[in-house]
Parts: sequence; structure tokens; C-alpha cells
Amino acid sequence: MHSTKEAPVPVFADLIGNPKQAKEYEQMILKRPDKKFNGVVEFCFSGMKFKVRLEHEGRAISFNLEGIKTMTSDKNQPIFDEYAKDALHYAKDNLF
Repeated sequence: MHSTKEAPVPVFADLIGNPKQAKEYEQMILKRPDKKFNGVVEFCFSGMKFKVRLEHEGRAISFNLEGIKTMTSDKNQPIFDEYAKDALHYAKDNLF
């Protein structure tokens, strides 16, 4: 705040587009005694899949809710499209 230097820009490794790094990170997580993480939801892909930024880890991961399956958006079947939109709106309202 009082320094003349610019503030450091936080850099996050995005593991969503890199499956090899994601698999290595998964192995590292499984070896830890505590598996609790604090994160911030950055984006909702659907009602069950999210992009989560882990602050202390310096990574952004894909997070899927297990046991929940939402309909995919299909314009040929308007009822599925309506359910998919409802699930996405519900997730955005409760997570952002």
C-alpha cells in the first residue's frame, strides 16, 4: 500500500486444460493427511461441474459434484434444456 513497487500478481496453475499435471496433483493430494482445501468458485460449467481456485495451493482445478447428474442442454428437447438451465442458475445463485 505504501510501497513504490507494484503489487505482486498472483499466478495460478490452471489444471483444467492439462491432464498430466492434474493427475500428478491428484497423487500429491492423496498422500496428504488432511484433505481440506479453501477455494473460490470462479466459473460454473454446469450444475455439477465448477472451476475452483485454490488460494493457498496456487492452482485452479475442475470440481465435479459426485452423485449429482444434471441434464445437458439440448435444443431439440426443450424440457432437458429447461432443466439444464435451472440447474446452472441454482448453482450460480448458491456458489457465487
